[in-house]
Amino acid sequence: MPVSLGTPEMLYNYSYVSTCFTSIYAVQQLFKQVFTFALSVSFIVERILGVVGKALFRAHVEGQLKNKIMSKPELFVDPDLELSLVLLDQKECTRAAEHTRPT
Repeated sequence: MPVSLGTPEMLYNYSYVSTCFTSIYAVQQLFKQVFTFALSVSFIVERILGVVGKALFRAHVEGQLKNKIMSKPELFVDPDLELSLVLLDQKECTRAAEHTRPT
């Protein structure tokens, strides 16, 4: 039995197909926006890493970072007052171990 354009079945089928295509289009647009955002974020991160990498390379090659640290090491290094005692203790333990080592 042929279905005419005016039957409720035809209108239901058209509505269903239209809804499916609208949903597919919406999902495509969403993926397009997400992909565009991901590309822009990756581009920004790539640029930041490039700038930081170049700055570190220049500081290392030109010795600026080393000169800055050596001029005022207290700004970059936290002194550990117990470290010298620990190192001396290790030195004494090494000497004691060398004397007790079998030959």
